Amino acid sequence: MKRNPWKIAFFALASVVVAFVLVLSFFLFVPDGRVPKPEKTGKTIDLRVETNKADLTALINRYLREEKIKGKVLLNDEVVYYGTVGVFSEKMQYKMTFKPKALKNGDLVLKQKSVSLGSIHLPVSYILKFVKTTYHLPKWVIIQPGEKLVYVQLQNMKLENGAKVKVNEFDLQHDDISFTLGFPK
Repeated sequence: MKRNPWKIAFFALASVVVAFVLVLSFFLFVPDGRVPKPEKTGKTIDLRVETNKADLTALINRYLREEKIKGKVLLNDEVVYYGTVGVFSEKMQYKMTFKPKALKNGDLVLKQKSVSLGSIHLPVSYILKFVKTTYHLPKWVIIQPGEKLVYVQLQNMKLENGAKVKVNEFDLQHDDISFTLGFPK
């Protein structure tokens, strides 16, 4: 039997084309097994939150209402707390002003500037001692009357969803306020 060289060339070329299509299909449709894995960042998922004085004032006052703490906070160029106290069976308004400072660990220090009851200015350390002994404050708020400051340990504040709060910036004069919320993974 005589072999036809054109027939052999045709089947060889057809075999090469079929093999090429099969190899191409294999590489196109079979996954390469390299699925990107998420980066391991740490134990928390961190979100940076930037806000302004007006919104943060509203949030703080909402928290005070929910915790049944009487008084209001106003953020302008400083932190101002307004409240009332009973004096000789009368309610008198008092005003406390603080200069805030964000710490590198994410906490906040409020340095007491002044305290006034009505129009009378009172000694700061005495009033802070009175507040410390009289009011039930959260464990993460530490009053230090001798240093005339309130230390706010935001990282120890308990939020319902397990999130942690850190202060990044707290510049009221330039309305530059930012926090990092860390959510557990």
